[in-house]
Amino acid sequence: MSDFILSEDQAKGLENELPAGIAGQLRHVAGVIARYQSCENDYCKKRLARVALGNMRLICRRLTT
Repeated sequence: MSDFILSEDQAKGLENELPAGIAGQLRHVAGVIARYQSCENDYCKKRLARVALGNMRLICRRLTT
């Protein structure tokens, strides 16, 4: 799974290449995933996964419209 994770620094480097706001949302998702990986509580992991997935859906929707 870690092969596919975009770090917050990598997302920050994409600011000039992506539409406004998308890089910030990617940084947020990267931060949520980092917290997910360090979390040991299953409830916490489910909530963080839901947040990351919701933000990724929003990003995809903004990129396709």
